[in-house]
Order: sequence, then structure tokens, then C-alpha cells
Amino acid sequence: MKPSICSSIYLLFVLLPTVISHNYSDALKKSILFFEGQRSGYLPREQRMTWRRDSALNDGKNLNADLVGGYYDAGDNVKFHFPMAFSATMLAWSAVDFGSYMSPADLRENLVALRWGTDYLLKTVSQLRNRIFVHEELLWGAAWLRRATGKASYSKYLVDNRHSLGADFNYYEFGWDNKVGGVNVLVAKEAFEKNVPEIAPYRDTAEQMMCAYFPETAGPHMTYTPGGLLYKPGSNILQNTVALSFLLLTYAGYLSKSSQQLHCGSVKIHPESLRHLAKRQVTDYRVLEQSMFHVLDTRRIDGYRKHRRRRYEGDRRSLLRL
Repeated sequence: MKPSICSSIYLLFVLLPTVISHNYSDALKKSILFFEGQRSGYLPREQRMTWRRDSALNDGKNLNADLVGGYYDAGDNVKFHFPMAFSATMLAWSAVDFGSYMSPADLRENLVALRWGTDYLLKTVSQLRNRIFVHEELLWGAAWLRRATGKASYSKYLVDNRHSLGADFNYYEFGWDNKVGGVNVLVAKEAFEKNVPEIAPYRDTAEQMMCAYFPETAGPHMTYTPGGLLYKPGSNILQNTVALSFLLLTYAGYLSKSSQQLHCGSVKIHPESLRHLAKRQVTDYRVLEQSMFHVLDTRRIDGYRKHRRRRYEGDRRSLLRL
């Protein structure tokens, strides 16, 4: 499992109620502990996963740079900055918007995991200059800087560059490789709280995205498996499921705090419906069980079937010889 997936799952465990028998408190702690297992570089004394040791201590040496640290992407021991930055952002978003739901200990570990990633990313940015940024990344950065500083210059950047940098393009997606859905939802918060007309188009686009989750509304819709699992064809399955579910929960919070509902043409949807849909993605294991084979790569399924068919035919011929 990649950190970008785990950071989203971590937040979902924070927000979803624990009325069923599964121990989500324990799952939450293990989700944040996962990040310690992915640490690269010199490990701190307080490292809880004691079986891990220092690693990749020469990263960047061939470039005369210090690139030691950060997180490995998965079990392949490779560091990818795009997914790592997304993981850090999701950890930060969870602390900023939902820190009150966390225990003091869980919030502290969240911030420790965030600091480990951001320390590394800031170090690499200072040493690897003049790199290319994807368009929506510029909006993503401006949105967070606006929220952190409140400076009008970042709001102006968002307004002036919304169309040219693609805030209206492919806005049904959200993940490490496409931040457009998250940009619109993030900026929508200020539109809800301060009713700023200049940034209202971000909220309008975020609302179109939210409406797309519900098949009873008009217009394009999200993709679901027959069992009801959100997924993006041809991609990492649960990564997109949890990221899209995270936006549902976030937007539901914005609606609730402003005492509003989601308006999808003639259809009005209560914030609780958004929460219910997100909860179903995580806690309804029947959805996962019924959906996993549907979203597996078709070639793998076909290959598996051919393998089973060949094995069956071989066994049948062997039995006939007897």
C-alpha cells in the first residue's frame, strides 16, 4: 500500500463512526504507524517500528546533493516526489480540518508523519531548482497558500488562472496525479464561509463534482462497480476510492457548517447523504467483496481463466487415461 492511499484511509478512520464491531481506533493507529515503516534515511530514536534501520544514506550523492530522507513509495524502496507530496498534503488537510476528531496522541503522530515528509520535500526543492510543475499543481499550491496566509495575491492568482490552468477540466478526479477535484473543494470552503463572489466558480465546479456522485442527478456521473464501489478505470483501485470519499466527507462538512444542502438541479441532497456514501465505501465490506473482481485488470482475469481452463483440461485428460 502506498502512503498516498494510507493517508486518505487514515482520515476516513478519523471521521467515520465506530458503532460497528470493527476496531477502527486500532486501524487508525496502524494507518499512521504505516508511515514509520516507509521512512527512508536516518531514523529517529523514537522510531516505533524498531525492525527498520537507516537506509538509502547516499541518495543524491551522484548529484552533489543531500536527498536523504522522505518516504518510500511502496515495497520497492523507490521515492516518488509527486505521490509523497500528495500524502503530505492529505495528512495536513486531515489535521487542519479534522484535528478536533483525533485524540491528542493520534494528532501528534499525524503531525510527526507530516513533518517527516515536508522536511524532506523542502530540502529537495531547495537543491533541485527549476523543475516543471503541472498546471493544476500551481492552483493547488495557490489554494493552500491562500488558506494559510489569507493574502489577496493568492486569491487573485486563483481567479486569474482558473480557466487557463484547468480548474474546469477533468474535475471529477482527485489523487496524486490529478488535484483538480481537490482544488475546487478546497477553495469552495472560503466561498461558503465568506461568500466571496470572485471565487464562486470554484464552488460551482465543486458542486458539479459532488452531484456526479449521485446517479439520480442529471449530467455525468462517477463510475461505480455493480457492488457500489467508487473506482477509476485503469488505475489503482482503492487509492481513488478513498481519495474521492475524502472529498465527500470534506464537502459534507462545509455544507453542514453553513446549514446548506447540495443543489443538483431539481434534486436537493442533504449533507448526511454524502457522509453515508463515503461511509459505505469504507465500512460496507460487502461492497468491496462484490466489486473487487469487477475492477481487476481484464487481461489478468482472462489470463487466470485461460490458466484454469488449461489446468482443467490437463486434469481431465489425466483422469481419462486412468
